[in-house]
Parts: sequence; C-alpha cells; structure tokens
Amino acid sequence: MWQPPAELPTGSVTYLLSDVEGSTRLWERFPDWMREAMETHDRIFERVTAARRGVLVRPRGEGDSRFCVFPDAADAVRAAVDIQRALHACAWPEESRVRVRMALHTGQDDVRDGDYYGAHTNRCARLRNVGHGGQILLSGATAAAAGALPDGVRLRDMGMRRLKDVLESERIYQLVIQGLPNDFPPLLVVDARPNNLPVETSPFIGRHKDVEVAGGLLLRQTTRLLTLTGPGGIGKTRLSLKIAEDVLSAFEDGVFVVGLADVAGAAQVIPAVAQVLGVRELQGRTLQESVRSFLSERELLLVLDNFEHVLGAAPAVGSLLAACPRIAVLATSRAPLRVAGECEYPLSPLGVPDPIRDLEPADIAASEAAQLFMTRARAVDPSFAIDAANGAAVATICRRADGLPLAIELAAARVRVLPPAQLLSRLERRLPLLTGGPRDAPARHQTLRATVAWSDDLLTPQQKKAFRWLSTLRGGGTVDAAASLCAAATGRSEAEAFDELQALLECSLLRRSGGDRAGARVVMLETIREYAEEQLEASGDGPAARRAHAEHFLRYSAKTEISAAQHPPRYVPASPERIDALERDLENFRAAASW
Repeated sequence: MWQPPAELPTGSVTYLLSDVEGSTRLWERFPDWMREAMETHDRIFERVTAARRGVLVRPRGEGDSRFCVFPDAADAVRAAVDIQRALHACAWPEESRVRVRMALHTGQDDVRDGDYYGAHTNRCARLRNVGHGGQILLSGATAAAAGALPDGVRLRDMGMRRLKDVLESERIYQLVIQGLPNDFPPLLVVDARPNNLPVETSPFIGRHKDVEVAGGLLLRQTTRLLTLTGPGGIGKTRLSLKIAEDVLSAFEDGVFVVGLADVAGAAQVIPAVAQVLGVRELQGRTLQESVRSFLSERELLLVLDNFEHVLGAAPAVGSLLAACPRIAVLATSRAPLRVAGECEYPLSPLGVPDPIRDLEPADIAASEAAQLFMTRARAVDPSFAIDAANGAAVATICRRADGLPLAIELAAARVRVLPPAQLLSRLERRLPLLTGGPRDAPARHQTLRATVAWSDDLLTPQQKKAFRWLSTLRGGGTVDAAASLCAAATGRSEAEAFDELQALLECSLLRRSGGDRAGARVVMLETIREYAEEQLEASGDGPAARRAHAEHFLRYSAKTEISAAQHPPRYVPASPERIDALERDLENFRAAASW
C-alpha cells in the first residue's frame, strides 16, 4: 500500500510521469477487471520505484497516472525499463491490455506541500502526453544525464519537436527495449499535423476555461463555425491560436491560420485562404471553386483572424462550410459573421483583483490580469515582482485597464521607467500613456487609441454618432437609456435607434449585462468610453449629448415614487427593487446634476 513520502528529493532530480492509454474506455467496458489490473499496475510501480531509490509522489487528480521522482537519472531510466518489462509480462487479455506511456525529464522545481511545482514538472507532463501506450520518452536533459543505458536498451532520436504550451522545442528520445514493442504511431506533438501555427515567444496567461469550453465546442461535429468576438485588444488572436494548438490532433489534415488584418476587402478573403493553403486556380474553375475542391475531402481547421472589416465575405465562408463537410472554421472578429450555423463565443476581459477586499500580494498575483502584468513587466525588468510595496498599485492598474490584455501589456512595458505607483498616477487618462507596443505588432496594436479607432472606422456615420453620444453614460445604463441617447443622436425614434444599438453591441464597442429588458444594461469599457468621449468633444456635439442624457434621467426620475409634481412634494416609500435600480444609475444622476 502506497504511503506518502516523509521527504521528497530536492535539487536536480529526474521526474517520471505515466498514465494508462485509453483508461476511460477500459474502465467503462471492464470495470471489475480494471480494478484488479490497476492493483497489479500499482504494485509494480511501488516495488520498482523503491528498488531503484525513487519516491512515488501522489498523482495530482489523475487516477491512473503515476508520478515518481529519482535523485539519479540512471536509476530513473532503469526503473522505467523495469516497469515496462514487468507490465508487458503480465497476462493481460489482448482486448483489455494495460498499455502505459511514460516520460522522463531532469530538472529542478520547487517543493512545497508534499509536491513539485514548476516548469520542469510541467514539461515532463507535456512530454508524456505526446507518447503512446508502451512507449518511454526521454527529454534531452535526461538522455544526457542518464549515462550508460541498461543492456538491451538503446536510444532512438525522435528529433526536435514542439510540445504544447512549451516555448522552446525539445529534443525527444525514445527508449528502444529489446523484446518489447518499439514501433509506435507518430508522436502527438504540435508539429505532427500539417499546420502554420506560429511559435509563440511568450507564455499564454489565463483563459484556461475559455480554451477548454471553446475548444470543446470546436470538437463537436455540430459546430462548424465558431466566432470569438470582443473589442480590440481583448486577446482574440492569441486565444484562437491557443485553441487551434489544443485541437490540432483532432484534424487529420491540420490547422491553417489566415491573417486578414492586411486584406484590403471582402473580395480578397478567398485569395488569402488559397495562398495559405497553396491552392491555385484550376482551369475552367473560379478560385473559390478551386479552394472548395481542395477542401472537399479534407479534415481541416481554418483560423480566419481579424474578420471584422471583411464581413462581406461571410457568405463565401458559409459556402465553403456547406460544400466541405469535414472542415471547421474558427474566426476572430469584433462582430459575428451572421452565417447559418455560427456559434458565437463572446470574450470577456481578464479577471482583475477584487476591488472590495484588501488583498495580500499573493492574492493579487493570482488574478489573470496581474499575472499578465507581472509576466510582461519581467520582460523589461527581470527582477520585477508583486509585493507589499507595489501590490495595491498593480491591482488598481489592472482594474483601470479594464482587464484588457493589450492595455495591461502596454502599461507593464512602462515599468522600464516608471514604478507601478508612478504609473498609476499617470493613468487617469489611459489613451495618451498606453502606447509603444512591439514594433512587429500590427499598427493598430501599438497604441490603445489605434486599437479602438480600428473599430470606430468600421462604423457607419449614424453608428459613429450614437457611439459618441453613449459615452455620456457613467457606469453604463439601461437598454432604454441607451436607446434614448441613440435616438437623440440620430434623430430617429427609439424603436428605429435599436438598429444602431444592436450594431454597437455586435461590434463589441458595447457589452450587455443582466437579464430581460427591464433588468438589462449596456456597458462600455472605460478605455473605450474615454475614446468615444474624446471623439464627442472633437465633433462639437458634447453639449447636445449631455442635454439628451440629462433629459432622459429627468424623465426617469419623474417615474419614481418620489414625485416633485405635487404641491407640496409627496414622498412614497420606494420598493427595494426600485431603490436597487436607482442606485445602479447613481453615477448617471450625478453626472446629469453636475451638467
């Protein structure tokens, strides 16, 4: 019976991670037999690990996996070989044979609370996940540290390969063991399927739930088109690449990214797809027909990035999906494509530190927004850390940046010259300060203002005017308040003005929160509202917009149980629901009164 180790090895050690291939299926089909088989499996691991001077660490949430640690790499290799030989010698029925895949990696991670935490443990897990049942994989570090191999064992060089979530490629080796199966399917690495996914130069932060949910939607046969929507700078492109990497193995013919930011118009979308796929116009066919013919028999994922300015090409995408039953499309856009069968996935900002509680530095650093700030700040100041001196400032910066990844990254880059407290004092107005993105980033991502302006440029004149006038709302407003302002801006009825309101919601310049119309509100991120307010003042419509705002809230207050129309004014106690509704618009009442 396994007992928790009294002490774990520290320093440079070799990690061995394993799991049973297809264990879920085996447990479903043969539950009684699997119970006995896993007892045999566990006894082999415990016996061999102890004999080779290793320690069996309790697995973390993976019932059929095992995690062993060895102070010496040679002992770890010998243990893996012994375990695989012992498992192979068991009299398993062929249809329910227990096949175990293993990976070994050498490095030094932190030890706390009876477990290991750090990049090396994670790398070992990623290495294990690319193997197959019966296979033992070694990282380059372990292969170098192991020295002479046991008799009948040699290394097979599998080449430099990309592991999921690991920035640097890893040279992978397989242990070839005499007398055991040694030929396996290709490794399940990122580059095992055809793809043009870029090599990421920085770690992916947060959004693990989005990756899981959106990736799960794409893997359903019923989801042919998934569109990630959200305002500029919210991280749609980076998330789409992460999702594509995660689902790559599910598409036999690979994943291909088509960047549309520099495409001039809708007519150029299919040519851009053809260029990425290497498709040429066939004789007697149009280019779209040639692309359709190429994709008709392929199982492939197309990532169409930055679709918002070429929405006129949406019918062409729908036509491809209808004609090519095995392809799927993952699009990023500030507005949905409105194609039959589209599944829209609106993206929210990163989670920010709680503004209510006084947080410890560790609690602040646990939020997604603060993790991104810290990672990007370390790129310009490797010694940067969130501590008691700067934690509150970092938390406030993340909140003022609205949890927008682009805004946070631009702010963090300023740590090179400004400590967080001084940076915060200059963030009363976000747009002038948050500039200076990477030179190789698209121009619209080098300043926050350019990012919002990109969305603004896609609006019609009527929508632009409604967008500016809606900046008078403080903390958002009810759907009725927003419709009233849109109507005042455009000179249309409130019913007609819903067209502008709907367009702004679809373009991700507004967000909807709440339930039915009575409780629903529309909200503008403060970063976006600041830009819209700048444009309102530049247009000369500021006084008229603020008058319309004040007149709406005057009418709104006249509908309350507090009536000033009677002489003398009569007070009727308001219901708790009515008080809550009024409190949600307290900032709007203050703004109207101040005007």
